[in-house]
Amino acid sequence: MEILGRSGAHIGLFELEGPIFFGTSERLADEVAAHAPDARFVVLDFARVNAVDATGAHVIDQLARRLDHDGGRLVIASLPDDDRRRHSLERGLPRAHAECLPDVDRALAWCEEEPSADTFVCLDQRLREAARREGFALLPLNL
Repeated sequence: MEILGRSGAHIGLFELEGPIFFGTSERLADEVAAHAPDARFVVLDFARVNAVDATGAHVIDQLARRLDHDGGRLVIASLPDDDRRRHSLERGLPRAHAECLPDVDRALAWCEEEPSADTFVCLDQRLREAARREGFALLPLNL
């Protein structure tokens, strides 16, 4: 893992893969807590997620509410407006607690526009490349 950025608040950027359901949703919450505990923003890339059940939506809602309570924001990327996965999330996830953007590049741009949002924790090569395109420098992080 590397930190991408300048200084200030953190953005945790996660590429998800497979279904988010009762068997995987708690692991997602644990991964976010472990790798981005101080994140002001958490970006979840849904490009490779094929399904979200009610339990998965509930855990994501809890994550969004925790971030909101702590002054942060959940950003969901790669879910088109008419996508069934998005509808599953929106049933249990009030817009007041999360942003939903069409792709990772726009999610990063949205976060960057927010005050003090200029350090990234990235777990994926494709996401690191997107962050580089946005002009962030790589800084090594040894865990």
